[in-house]
Amino acid sequence: MHGIISWSFLWSSNNNTLSSNTANSNSLGIFLNSSNFNNVTGNNISNNTEVGIRVYDTSKNNTISGNKVTNRVRDILRLCL
Repeated sequence: MHGIISWSFLWSSNNNTLSSNTANSNSLGIFLNSSNFNNVTGNNISNNTEVGIRVYDTSKNNTISGNKVTNRVRDILRLCL
C-alpha cells in the first residue's frame, strides 16, 4: 500500500508492505496488532494526537525503518508488551 492515507491498521495481517505513505492529522499513524512479517518503510506520519507507529507484542518479525514521524503528541514508536 502506498499513497495518502488517514491511518493504517493491520490486524491479523501478514506479509504486507506499507511504504511511501503520508498519514496526517489522525490519532494513530500506523498500527500493527497480531500482524507478522510486514515491512513498514519510508512513510511520513505527522500531526497525530497519539502515536506515530504502534506495534503490539502479538506482532512478530516486522521490519520498521526509514519512517519520518513529526509533530506527535505522545510517542514516535510505541511497543505495547
